Amino acid sequence: MNTENIYNIAVIGAGQLGSRHLQGLAKSSKEFQIYVIDPNENALILAKQRFEEVSKSTNSIVSYRQSMSDLPGTIDLAIIATTANVRRKIIENLLDKCSIKYLILEKVVFQKSEDFKPIQKRLLEKGVKAWVNCARRSYSFYKNLTYFYFKIQNI
Repeated sequence: MNTENIYNIAVIGAGQLGSRHLQGLAKSSKEFQIYVIDPNENALILAKQRFEEVSKSTNSIVSYRQSMSDLPGTIDLAIIATTANVRRKIIENLLDKCSIKYLILEKVVFQKSEDFKPIQKRLLEKGVKAWVNCARRSYSFYKNLTYFYFKIQNI
């Protein structure tokens, strides 16, 4: 492995969604150092099984851990695939510990609307680019809903 071209990726939450993100990473030809974090050991076992189901290359090194304390100081991409009720705390802890370039959040992002502004502020302060993974945005129903929402707003 050429260490200059290796991307540090953290997958926080190794359950159903997190393990599927890991499978997607396993199919890449890029070189990754992947840190899979989940306090539940059974979730880590599931994630490892799913990774091995699709991984045919040795391009990536994967570490399975129960604590974020094992993360390096710099993360190129963090994928937060936890439940929404703990996501704000996870993001705050991650931002306190690591320098992060890119962040992917699963929907529903937070359970409380008042969590958005403080996290948005922290992301802006730290220069983190963030996206919400919401596949439904591509469904025609949701595209039409967005169109009508903005049309009503302009009346």
